[in-house]
Amino acid sequence: MQYRNVKNDDKGYKKVIFDKYDFRTIMSIPDSYDSLLIDNRILIPCSNELSDVFEDIEVEKVYKSNKLFGYSFKYILKTNETQIA
Repeated sequence: MQYRNVKNDDKGYKKVIFDKYDFRTIMSIPDSYDSLLIDNRILIPCSNELSDVFEDIEVEKVYKSNKLFGYSFKYILKTNETQIA
């Protein structure tokens, strides 16, 4: 669903932006969670856990007209460094 939204940037990162409604739906986030709870209970733990899969991952809030629009994920996948002899 979101693969067509993945873009490459000039530094080698892949980037995808979710609007806040899609993000809440995909992640099954309760309506009672405000953006601070989403940061503390979802985004920060998620970033820490995903460091096993990604070489680098950055999560940012995206604002439009001073209102939260959504979330931006920039990442570089880890390369498989094992070689078959």
